Amino acid sequence: MEGFPNIYLTNLAAVSLMMTMGWLISVIKRNVTVVDTLWGIGFVLIAWITYGMSDGFFARKLLIALLVTMWGIRLSGYLTWRNHGTGEDPRYGAWRKSHGKRFWWVSLFNVFLIQAVFMWVIALALQFGMISPCQTGLRGSTVSV
Repeated sequence: MEGFPNIYLTNLAAVSLMMTMGWLISVIKRNVTVVDTLWGIGFVLIAWITYGMSDGFFARKLLIALLVTMWGIRLSGYLTWRNHGTGEDPRYGAWRKSHGKRFWWVSLFNVFLIQAVFMWVIALALQFGMISPCQTGLRGSTVSV
């Protein structure tokens, strides 16, 4: 098993890289709303990296990864569908106007990378649940084999 600090740091690096790539796409498209689509996918990325790197209890790891995947894909799909053809979110448009030419840097840090950190912090519980080797039941009691 990879040490849990390595798993946590790998996940933070992975979602930061994903959000940075999303930011590059947003700069090309001149539309920061692409960040919405990445939100659910980021949790899926964290779940599968943790699944692959950890030696936690297999059934729990798989269940968490599958549930997070279904939720994350559904959320990203819904947000993509909702935002399709609507242009940039007015909040980001207002930031673009107020920050002028430096907006692209502002969007990298204040939109994309801050959301990568929030995503990672929110996902700490799922990461811990997947890493934990103990075989506890859903009620918290130890499973007898």
